[in-house]
Parts: sequence; C-alpha cells; structure tokens
Amino acid sequence: MGLRLQFILPVIVVLAGALAGRWLGAPGIGVAAGGVAAIGLGLGFAIHARRRLEDLGMVLSIDPEILARRIDAAGSFDEIDSARSNVFRALELERSRVERERAEADRQARLLDRLSDGVMLVAEDGEVIYANVAAATLVGGRNPIGRSFIVAVRDYELTDALFNCLRTGQEHRHSLEAPGDGRLVDAIVARVSDSPPQALVLMRDVTELTRLQTLRRDFVANVSHELRTPLSTIKILTETLLDLSEETSEEREFLEKIDAEVDSMTELVGDLLQLTQLESGRAPLMPSRVSSATLLEDVLARMSPIAERQRVRLEVDEDAEPFDLVADERRMKQALMNLVQNAIVHTPAGGWVRISARLAGDRAHFSVRDSGVGIPADDLERIWERFYKVDRSRSHPGTGLGLAIVKHVVQAHGGTVRASSRVGEGSTFKIEIPVEPAGSKQPAPTT
Repeated sequence: MGLRLQFILPVIVVLAGALAGRWLGAPGIGVAAGGVAAIGLGLGFAIHARRRLEDLGMVLSIDPEILARRIDAAGSFDEIDSARSNVFRALELERSRVERERAEADRQARLLDRLSDGVMLVAEDGEVIYANVAAATLVGGRNPIGRSFIVAVRDYELTDALFNCLRTGQEHRHSLEAPGDGRLVDAIVARVSDSPPQALVLMRDVTELTRLQTLRRDFVANVSHELRTPLSTIKILTETLLDLSEETSEEREFLEKIDAEVDSMTELVGDLLQLTQLESGRAPLMPSRVSSATLLEDVLARMSPIAERQRVRLEVDEDAEPFDLVADERRMKQALMNLVQNAIVHTPAGGWVRISARLAGDRAHFSVRDSGVGIPADDLERIWERFYKVDRSRSHPGTGLGLAIVKHVVQAHGGTVRASSRVGEGSTFKIEIPVEPAGSKQPAPTT
C-alpha cells in the first residue's frame, strides 16, 4: 500500500461514516464513528511507519546475520518498505565487498610475509602502517607496526629521506646498518600515495653480497699485483732475446708475438688493478683546479698518433668557451682518453672523432663523437660492464675494461656518463660532472 493511499484512506473512512449515518438518519453519530475509525487507522499507519523508520536508523549498527534475515523477510508494503529493503541490500553488498577486500588483503599479507626483503608502509606522520616479517627482522626483531619509523629503524638519514620523499615524491636510496646485529641493509624509499601521503620502504639484506664483492675485489687486486713482477721479468727476458736474435730468424717472429702478448697482459693487469682501486675507494681523488682547454689539448696530443695510424681525423671543438673545474686531472684525462681510444678503434679509416667541452650552469659537459660503426641498441646498456665487447669476434684490441674505468671515474666525481648510437652512423659518449663538488674547498692552483 502506497503512502498516498495511507493518507487518503482515513478521509475515505470519515466520509463513509458520514454517509452511513445520514442513511441511518443519524448523521452526527456517523461522522463521529468515522472520525474515530480514521484516527485509529492513522495511528496504526503511523506506528508501523515509525517502526520501519527506526529500522533504517539502526542499519549501520545491525548485526550482519540479523540484517540478512531482515532482507529476506522484507516485503514491499509501501515506499518505506522499499527504501528499507534497498538500504538493507546495499549494506549486504557493501559487507560482501569489505569481506572480499579483507580476504585479498590477508592473502597479500601472507605473500609479503614470505618475501626475504623487508616491506614497510609509512604514513605521513611517520607511523608504520604495515610491515612484513622480514622488515621486523631487519629492524631488530620487533614488530614496527604502530610505532614511529625513526624508533623502528634508528637511522636519522633514512628517516630524513623518508620525510623528504613524502613531501616531494622523490625516491631515495640509502644504506644502513641494521640495529642489533650489524647487518648491512640497502633501503629504497618511494611515495605510493598522494592523498594522504604514504611511502613504501623496501629493505634488502646485502651483507653477504657486500662480503662477496669485497672478496672479489681483494682477489683481483692481489692477483693483479702478484702478476706484475713475473710479467715484468718475462718482458725483460723477451726483449733480451729479441736483441740477441737475427732480424730474419724464425725465432724472432715468435719472440715478437710473445712480447706483444706480454704487453697486452701487462695492460690488462694494470686496468684490473686500477678498476679495483676505483671500486673499493682505495684510490681517492686528488682534486685540483684545471682548465677544460688544458684537458682537451693534452688528450689531443696523446691520442693523435693513434688516430694517425688508424687514418682517423681527430679534432677538438674550439667554438666553446674554456672554463675551469675542480677535478682529478689525471683521472679525467684517463677517462677522456679511454673514450677517444674506443672511438678511434671503432671508426673506419677516413672517419672522424670530435672532442668537445662546454659549461651549462654548474655542470661541466664533455662529449666524444665519432663517425664509426655504431653500437646496437641491445648492447648500449651493457657497454659499461667489465670485459664486455660489442664486437663478438673480439678482433679489436683492448682489455674490455676501458669503459668500466670511465664509468667509475665519472661516478667518483659525482657525475654521470651515457652513450647514444645508431648502427652505421657513429656514437656519442657524454660525461657530466659538477664544476665544484659539493662541500669542496677551493684548491690551490696547480703549478
């Protein structure tokens, strides 16, 4: 029965009573009886409507099982019943959705707890909202959920990186020592939500990896150092035998091959030792104020004979204005010479190699371009690896460590190095370093 009919029905009862009283000859009694019946009917409707409206007011706190029974029992008496039934069904759907999301969250939590890497979710105020089992282990074995991030990790630098990430959205990477057991942990902080701001902290135990890297560097350094003496002895003996041999003898041909191989081995040992020192930080930079023009002129003078032998034109871009920068002059020359030598080797006769330097703000930009054979796109990301050669036949000379040394020299200066290339059209290598390293003092002018 609709609400309109419920309002009209009492009026109909009053009119019916009046008509009945008139027909019986007592119109006053008929009107009174109809009024009483209408009032009773109206009260019944009002009480029933009030009870149903109270049901609507209680739906947010009702027990789910009772709610389900009321949904089944709800009829469609009028608009209030329809509204109540719709609310009940909407709440049931919402309850089902919440249960599904809770089940999915539990499943994801179980999966995250199986990870060996620590995962933390941190709120804007620094409170840890979620942490898996590995994260609890890496911060000393205590459950960090509900605690302050700084109290959990006990590392101020990582905490500063966290709040900076929450403010700016910039990702940060930081290494720290796990509280309690001294394990080395590598942490990455990334913002995963903007409203409200939340950050995800990924933590990985790199203690064993660091130990193995240290062992590898020490092994390579020790072996390289021990090989220098026997290689020097072989070199001296070979040169002595060459001096004693006849120019056209067959033995001399073999001795010359031995001498060339000894030179290659000596170069390889030197590069390995140098790369190991750069990686381990045992070869600190010796910064001084140096002119970009001086760097390019020295590189040109050292590499021109090699370019002439390969019939490659080596030139310096003289359009850019010279500038001064603070850097380890010897290391920077070595990095540029490695790039130039690599370009010469991979440029056919008749081609060109161009070196340039320019200043952009507080950054120094060096580039080495060539018209060589180019580098396939699949190899561009791997050319900085030690011993990696694009030329599969390994026919080109070199140790395969030149570009790895360049990368570590540039990184030691706080800079970046990148390469771009197209097969058959040449390559471009770019170095970018700060003109003044952060926190550096003005060095004395070099003499």
